[in-house]
Amino acid sequence: MKRGISFLWAPLLMLALEMPVWAAPATPVAGNDLATSAYLLAWLWPAGLALVLVGISEGWSISDVAAMLPIAMALAVLAELLSAFGLHYGGALLGAEWEPFGPGWGLLGHAGLLASSELVSVAMLYDLPRLTVALLPPLVVLRGRVWPWARYLVALICGILLYPVAGNWVDGGGWLARLGDTLGLGAGFVDAGLVSLPLVTTLATLGVALALPRGHATPDAPELRPAYLPLHVLLGGVLGLLGWLALLPGSDGNIVLVVTTLWAAAGAVLFAAFYGWLSRGAVEPGLIGRGLLAGALVVAAAPAGELSLLAAFVLGALAGLALAPLIYLFDQSLRLREQSGLLALLGVIGALALLVPGLLGAGGGLLAGHDGGQLYAQALGLLALGLWGGVLPWAVTTLARAVSALPAQLRERAEQERLRLAAVGQEPSAEALTPVDAPPADDESLNRP
Repeated sequence: MKRGISFLWAPLLMLALEMPVWAAPATPVAGNDLATSAYLLAWLWPAGLALVLVGISEGWSISDVAAMLPIAMALAVLAELLSAFGLHYGGALLGAEWEPFGPGWGLLGHAGLLASSELVSVAMLYDLPRLTVALLPPLVVLRGRVWPWARYLVALICGILLYPVAGNWVDGGGWLARLGDTLGLGAGFVDAGLVSLPLVTTLATLGVALALPRGHATPDAPELRPAYLPLHVLLGGVLGLLGWLALLPGSDGNIVLVVTTLWAAAGAVLFAAFYGWLSRGAVEPGLIGRGLLAGALVVAAAPAGELSLLAAFVLGALAGLALAPLIYLFDQSLRLREQSGLLALLGVIGALALLVPGLLGAGGGLLAGHDGGQLYAQALGLLALGLWGGVLPWAVTTLARAVSALPAQLRERAEQERLRLAAVGQEPSAEALTPVDAPPADDESLNRP
């Protein structure tokens, strides 16, 4: 199996070594703005994350997890063509924003569905690597919990509805980005790296998983599961970091963003290694590979120049230290064993990253000497994304399970009633039977006046 998977990383490594690190444009407005090399390099972000997921998988699940990357890419293309672009960028790029509560309170775009203009095509291409990453959580985490077609359906719903609507709120002309104008909360909800988009689909995956039956905790399991393919995890972390750097907003401050991200990644790697040494007496490759990505994510929401290098390093160090306990939380306490590191990485670390601009941002952070307006905006945005991405899917899944289990519950209740009446020597009446099990009515009774 190791030899069968090894072909995945060789072309990716050659691509990373041969291509320059250019930045993708902040807003997809023209075909010339999207450099081909930068766009191809951005695909290292989902490819690297997939390698990490493969490296921490075990047994027969390795081949299934490896197949989820091309499936996520295909579903991402389908979602963009169906509705994702129109709901996400219909307001910002095409001027068609639905604002039912007045100006500044846009909820979604309503133009660009199935469009094929050059503008739309470039925007779709720009968004595909991000959307592919966002669709990996439902495809990977729900493996073994639902039928394969069900997790594909959940991923598609995330792509055509949850992801683009949240994207509209954050950077598509929606209400979260304009909280500074409508409610006077700092500069509005700030998410420079669009961490909130994979966060929404990760929360949706968590909500669905919590609504489904979960396995029993395994007390004898190790606190930190080892990396079964350590080279894949380490290489995936490096390639994913390079792809993430390619997705940083292109501007004069891009070099600042790159340096800040690297400092945070360095802090996460060093302290993740330190945690592995404390807990096992040796460095854990699986934790280091995921620590690279955790360090990049924890500072991703802050715009260029908002964080000092020391603050970035400290945030990365905290993310590296917290990664293993978070994995254990999802693995054992919540009994979500399948790829629990993905939930910790894109879920908890991503959520904490959204609070960084409101706490440490030089332009509005509370700890930087400003009022709490920016922090309120970030907290309100995080609450809204949590309700939209987490609570709503959990409620829908819980309701669907209750409705689907109702016939079985009625049949069980009828059987219990038959047994109770048989115990006292009586025949069950037609009213005690379910409509499905009730005998047909007498033909003569149908003719009575």
